[in-house]
Amino acid sequence: HGTHVAGTIAMQTDNGAGGAGVGWNTSIGAFKVCYMESLVGIAVGSSCQDADIASAITRATDLGYDVINMSFGQAAPSQVVKDALDYASAAGVVLVAAAGNNNNWQKFYPAAYADVIAVGATNAFDDRAGFSTFSVDDDLDPTTNDDDWVDVLAPGDPILSTVPTNHCSPASPQCFQWLRGTSMAAPHVSGVAALVKNYLKLNDPANANGTEIRRRIQDCADATGAMGQNMLAWSGYGRLNAAGALTCGGAAPPPEPSGPNKHVGDLDNSSTVQTGKSWVASVTVTVHDENEQPVSGAVVSASAVHNAGTEDISCTTDNTGRCAMSLTLHKKNDTVTYTITGIGSLYLAQVNHDPDGDSDGTLMVVTKP
Repeated sequence: HGTHVAGTIAMQTDNGAGGAGVGWNTSIGAFKVCYMESLVGIAVGSSCQDADIASAITRATDLGYDVINMSFGQAAPSQVVKDALDYASAAGVVLVAAAGNNNNWQKFYPAAYADVIAVGATNAFDDRAGFSTFSVDDDLDPTTNDDDWVDVLAPGDPILSTVPTNHCSPASPQCFQWLRGTSMAAPHVSGVAALVKNYLKLNDPANANGTEIRRRIQDCADATGAMGQNMLAWSGYGRLNAAGALTCGGAAPPPEPSGPNKHVGDLDNSSTVQTGKSWVASVTVTVHDENEQPVSGAVVSASAVHNAGTEDISCTTDNTGRCAMSLTLHKKNDTVTYTITGIGSLYLAQVNHDPDGDSDGTLMVVTKP
């Protein structure tokens, strides 16, 4: 089980054998927190002690690990494990755990703790695997999301990965087997977390932290499956998208065209409801020059602040001097605040004006309907 999980995260690549780990060029360490239970010499199950789990989490944190994958769990919470997870989270470690193979929505720990990314499983058809624990959102209490605790789904049925030597066929020198479970789904998320960490360290070191990695994995998951499945019916954010997590920070805006001094002429907003658990918050910006004439080709930059963090966003004005910015937000986010931060190097914020009298020309709060 542990060797299979490790292979999914960090199996060697480009060697013509078996498969490839998700976290390309990632180093891993193994902390054994479970042991096999036997009866008269026959294995009957496994047991994982809370003290061993907490000790391993703390030790991995102190040793500087970036991601902790936990492909195990139980129905009952544990304060000693939660304390260790709180310690790891405060240190910036990304915590990932299997949501359980119970085919229900009952909480499973440590996945159900708030600091942990809880991972359910999908099958080869991009549907929820029949065994996988899942989320529901029955809105019995609109002020809470306690029933919507499984964060993302990831492939888990079936997965080919490495196994120990004593599980190999005598006729096969390579040790690979197919296994299924949310234990197999969680390491896909952990591998992507490692990829994003490495990417940010090279390209955006100021944001190479656990909060940004988790945001990318969750906010940039696919709400819709390969055949139109509603992934938000089973999880809070959707199915893992590795490429999305790497790229959803946004591309740099195109070069600003030369032209007259610019300022915001108006800022208007709208919000629309989407199906599932998402809504769209939009703002339209009008850019004028010093003579109050519309400016086309101007790149407008803004910051968008919501419950999950802050994002940079931009748009380019058309020949009417207008452009629109929008974000698709999970329903957990009640508002998003857009603030204009620049319109190229020639932005004159001191002459912003508001022809309609319905905004201040620089800031707009969009509220979920």
